[in-house]
Amino acid sequence: MDEFDAVGKRRDDHSDIGELKRIVNVMLLELDNWPTSRLLIAATNHAHLLDTAATRRFEMIIDIGLPSSDSRLALLQRLLAGTDCALWARALVADATSGRSPSEIELLVRTARREALTEGLSLDRALVTRAMQIRSGGFDRDLAINELSTRWNISNREIAKIFGVTHPTVATAIRRFTERSSQ
Repeated sequence: MDEFDAVGKRRDDHSDIGELKRIVNVMLLELDNWPTSRLLIAATNHAHLLDTAATRRFEMIIDIGLPSSDSRLALLQRLLAGTDCALWARALVADATSGRSPSEIELLVRTARREALTEGLSLDRALVTRAMQIRSGGFDRDLAINELSTRWNISNREIAKIFGVTHPTVATAIRRFTERSSQ
């Protein structure tokens, strides 16, 4: 059962008008009557929402947790296989998606690929834009350019190609970001 929290939610929820409690109680009775010869697996991304009576009915609870940096990079390698996406772009996205689930990372890649196709952007640019939106809560081109330059050692000419601007524009963005950061 995926999204188990939808039927196994805590019954002490004060916003509930009683229907949820009845659903959870029925589900608990069904779990009690589950045949011992059958395997039941339930999954949730919100274990904190589960009723303790529901969790007690499972013999084993496995907390998978969020992927490590290496796991995120391996996932990105798989999701971006066969593309010309640069390794530094994959590493930047892996870094920016710390604390994100694999499904969120997959959605980011699908969205960036679609954006690259529909907007005529390079996949690197679409990924960088999405990654920087996640990191800063919105896209700040000067921040993205500065990070590509200082942290990832990407040349101003390469950054200019990624963003579709001239290399002097990149130098100006780096200077503007540096001035803004020092204030």
